[in-house]
This record gives sequence, C-alpha cells and structure tokens, in this order.
Amino acid sequence: MDKLFSLFGRLAAVILIIGILAAGGFYLGKRFSSRPASSPMPISESSPVAPTLSNSLLPPASPKPTPDDFSLIRDTLILKTGISQDDIQVVISQNTGQHVKGTVKDRNDVGGGYFLAAKVGETWIIVYDGQSQPGCSQVNSYNFPKDMVPECLDTGGNLVTR
Repeated sequence: MDKLFSLFGRLAAVILIIGILAAGGFYLGKRFSSRPASSPMPISESSPVAPTLSNSLLPPASPKPTPDDFSLIRDTLILKTGISQDDIQVVISQNTGQHVKGTVKDRNDVGGGYFLAAKVGETWIIVYDGQSQPGCSQVNSYNFPKDMVPECLDTGGNLVTR
C-alpha cells in the first residue's frame, strides 16, 4: 500500500511540474507575442544585412533596401547629422526603391527624428531630417509619393495636404 501511495505521490509531483512548465511557457509566449507590431527594431552599425521589416503598417509592396542602399543611406545620415557610426540607429519604414522614409536617432539620446531620402542615380540624398513637416519644395522636387509624405509646409510655413 505504501508503494502505491509513493507511486501516486511521484506521479502527482511529475504532473505538477509539467503543469508549472506549461503555464510558464504559455505566460512567456503571451508576453512576447503581445508586443505591438509597429515597434521597429533599430538597425545598428553591426547589422550584416538590410533590415527585414515585418510591420503590418507597411505597404506590402514596399521593397527592402539592399545592404548597399541601407549602408549608403546610413553613411549619408552620419554625415548630415553628425551622429557617430557607433551610435546612429536607423530604421527604414517605407521604401519605394527610389524614395525612403525612416527614423534616425543617437542611441545615447532619448529623442530622434525622421528622414526622407531620394535616390538620384546611384546616390541617396537626404532630402529632409527633423521632427517637423518637410517643406513642400523639398518633397515636390524629388517627386515623393503622396502616401509617403501626405503633408508639407509651404514657403509661408502653412501646412499643405498634398
């Protein structure tokens, strides 16, 4: 009889441990899967390839920048912003192949801004970087798509819907 209770005690302990592990796995799975899809992952200097964004807010046909394009955009942002290559964080949120929209920040700072870049030949030009709206002359000169830049500022500083 004692052997029977001992066997049931061990069986109950094993079931209890399995239950605790299953509950912990369920909790961790829910915790990490509940991150918002729009949380971009910063791309650092050490990234070996261009970012692969799986953001449900991005247009499905948005091509990914090639590693060379991403490096050229990042290097141009380093020159324009003065942020060191070790501290710059660049995230591309929209890309048509000729026009790019994204964010740039110094990983040592709290804030950051967004940028617009246009490809002219094989060169990426940073058309705008900051926290406000770009000028209409800036975005219109490079034919940015209206869905990428829906608003801009006219020469008087007034907000214009494109």
